[in-house]
Amino acid sequence: MSYMNGSVKNYLKDLAARLPAPGGGSVAALAGSMAASLVAMAAAFTIGKKKYQKVSGRMKKIESRARQLQRRLASLCDQDIRAYRSKNLKAAIMVPAEIARLSREVAILAQEVLYEGNASLATDTVLAVMLAEASFTACLFYIQVNLRHAVASTARHQKILHDLKKCLPDFKKMRKNAEDYVGTSFGW
Repeated sequence: MSYMNGSVKNYLKDLAARLPAPGGGSVAALAGSMAASLVAMAAAFTIGKKKYQKVSGRMKKIESRARQLQRRLASLCDQDIRAYRSKNLKAAIMVPAEIARLSREVAILAQEVLYEGNASLATDTVLAVMLAEASFTACLFYIQVNLRHAVASTARHQKILHDLKKCLPDFKKMRKNAEDYVGTSFGW
């Protein structure tokens, strides 16, 4: 079953049900996908505006990449569900790792759009950073939990976790900078 090809209503119904999946991992993927969608939207609203002429080329690239990330993260929502339903612990580690990695990329793109793009969409890009941070952080938790349940935790899995943990302070800094930027821009 593909939730991404179905209705949000059915996904939410199953998410709230007493089922092993969908669960938090799929929510993390969906949050990352929504963040990427917001980045694509904000970049699209920048392209073609006279005021943002200098960054229009870069915004086109960001919009394209954000759309790719949106699609990939949406597909990872379904992959995470399949991993849990099949009790595939290796996939239950690798899928959240990819979600985290892609969510980090989304947050980096969101910050670029925030600082260089259409100021009217600043709050949307801050939300993209916040959603990407939530996705990333949740995935770190799921990887750690799944490593504890894995029969054989490999050095590769431990390295993935270690590398992702090193990114956590950057996320906190990105979020604070984004919030401060919007607060200053709007006089909050």
